[in-house]
This record gives sequence, structure tokens and C-alpha cells, in this order.
Amino acid sequence: MSSQATEMTRASVTRCVERPGFIAAFYRSFFSALPEAEPLFARTDLAKQHKLIEHAIKILLIFPQQEGGEPTLLTRLARKHGKAELGINPAWYAPFLDSLVFTASQFDPEFTPEIGAAWRESLQPGMDYMRDWDRTHG
Repeated sequence: MSSQATEMTRASVTRCVERPGFIAAFYRSFFSALPEAEPLFARTDLAKQHKLIEHAIKILLIFPQQEGGEPTLLTRLARKHGKAELGINPAWYAPFLDSLVFTASQFDPEFTPEIGAAWRESLQPGMDYMRDWDRTHG
């Protein structure tokens, strides 16, 4: 993964989260793509969740540059979303990323296909780690 992709994504994330409604729009997109995920958020404090998702995106960006073994920056997040706790279906990570990129395309005034590809390149390693965590660490 290139540091240029990471920097492009980081700048795009900043532009997106500075615009009101980005996280809410992301969840609308995600729930539209994956309606079965919405009930998991029925009792969620969405204001708190907005901060958590913003933090998670930033951790996903940092993850590929992390050196060393376990635990990683994502271990706690992966465990939380794994079978033992939230039980997130591993197949949901792809629509999650698709929804993030789609929403970024709507909120980042500088968004281009190259920036969309940078989002995917930058976040995919962390998404793969999260998706595979139970299989490799459970």
C-alpha cells in the first residue's frame, strides 16, 4: 500500500467528517445495502456511535503501518465485532467499505475515482484483518 493512498484517504476523511451529516449518511447507505445490520443499532446512542466510527476509520488507516505482531491496533475492535461479542457476519465488511466509499463520494468536494481507489487501498488491509480475526485468532 502506498503512503500516497493513505495521505489521500486521510485528507478525504478529514473533509468528509468536517461536513455535517457524513456519518448519518454513511449509516443510511450501509443500512440500505445491508438491511439486516440495522437492528443491531436499535439501542445504540448514535451520537456516541458517530464518534466511534470516525475513530475506527482512523485506526483502519493507521493499521497497515503498524509494525510487529499481536496485539494490533485493531485487535480490540476485531474482538468486539467477532463471534464472542457482536457476532458481525464477516460478509458485512465489503458492504461496509462500499458504503464508506460511496458516502465519501457524496461528501468530499474533492472526491475523484483516484481518491475512491485510495480509500479502498488504505482501508482494505484493516478490513481484511477484522473480517478474518475469528478464524485466525479465535
